[in-house]
Amino acid sequence: MIYFSVFGKTNYNNIVFIGRENEIHQMNEWKDKHVIKVITGLRRVGKSKILQEFIKDNLSSSNVIYYDFNKIELEKLTYPQLYDEIIKKSKNNQTNYVILDEIQEITNFEKCIIGLYENTTFKFDIYLTGSNSHMFSSELRTLFSGRKIELSIFPLSYNELFRSLKISLNDYLKFGGLGVIVSYYSNEQLIKKYLSEIFNDTIVKDAIERYKIKNTRLFEAILEYTFKTIGKNTNYSNIFNYLKTNSKKSNYSLSSIIRMNGQICESMILMKVKYFDNKAKSELSNKAKFYCGDLGLLNSKINFSVFDSFRGVRIENLIFLELKKRGYDVFTYCDKNNTEIDFIAFKENDYTYIQVCDELNNDNYKREVGNLLKVKVAFKKVVLYLTNTAFLEEDGVKKIEISRWLKNEIDW
Repeated sequence: MIYFSVFGKTNYNNIVFIGRENEIHQMNEWKDKHVIKVITGLRRVGKSKILQEFIKDNLSSSNVIYYDFNKIELEKLTYPQLYDEIIKKSKNNQTNYVILDEIQEITNFEKCIIGLYENTTFKFDIYLTGSNSHMFSSELRTLFSGRKIELSIFPLSYNELFRSLKISLNDYLKFGGLGVIVSYYSNEQLIKKYLSEIFNDTIVKDAIERYKIKNTRLFEAILEYTFKTIGKNTNYSNIFNYLKTNSKKSNYSLSSIIRMNGQICESMILMKVKYFDNKAKSELSNKAKFYCGDLGLLNSKINFSVFDSFRGVRIENLIFLELKKRGYDVFTYCDKNNTEIDFIAFKENDYTYIQVCDELNNDNYKREVGNLLKVKVAFKKVVLYLTNTAFLEEDGVKKIEISRWLKNEIDW
């Protein structure tokens, strides 16, 4: 179990214990494998707490060398000093578990990591966390190529929070699952304020500083446009034309938009869903949809006050995040006849075609179910709905209530 505390202080009256069994299991599967484990995820998603729980449950009798680089006493540590300290603490004839939290705070930390990885005197099992804008950088990907595995951490799921707090699905759609806000689910104003601060002062600021972005106005304009078009088909030309029409200044190029959009996605503020080609069984690169890395952050950006107006978008975003958390590769689909499918979920050589809606009724039944029937593939087809008032026909398409699916009461 993991406890979360808010604003950096432990308030024992507000501690909430939430299980992260899937993430711990994922880390256990890679334990003792000779690859660098890079724990990725949004800022404030709970990576550090999961690491601490992993140590407590699985490494209590092992030689663990753990550093939290948020601590002020470590801020002057250099990468050669860090390497020397780890070597001094290492033991022969056993695995030394090196766990480095917020490692990006050490300049040139990658030199230390590669030195440990290639060390032949001691046996190391290395785990890293850090801001995604650092851990996903192109230079690190090149340096760590063939030496690392990325273990993605997503916000707490509705099922995890429902089991612990009995929260409503409507509240989850509003506030999401970042661990730091869990203890304050009953205080709506505090959550809204804190989510806004996380978004602007932590996540966006981190990306701007890491990528040394000088044109912050352009960066924020790209963010604004992409949030306005969450769940809609878009491409870089759409963004370029929107900015050209709506911006007072136009000193930017298509290449700068492509670069900044990539940086936004590397930070997991937004996540890109590419279109899928049924015939080639491959993704199309010229268009995509975008979804937010957390529902609470999505609402803080597009305004809590218009919650009902964007309800369908939030429900789609919820299903996308749940699919990713369950280990699916996720695509979207639109054929030459404009037959659209919200998601194609792929895992273990199996595809599932999914439509998502708030209410399944007699008016939209033909669109939601009919589009699935138009796609001539021999894979599972599912409609996920919050409420249903339609007559459900036996037509080869499975209809599943979203809350039951989220709580693992039913599967496809």
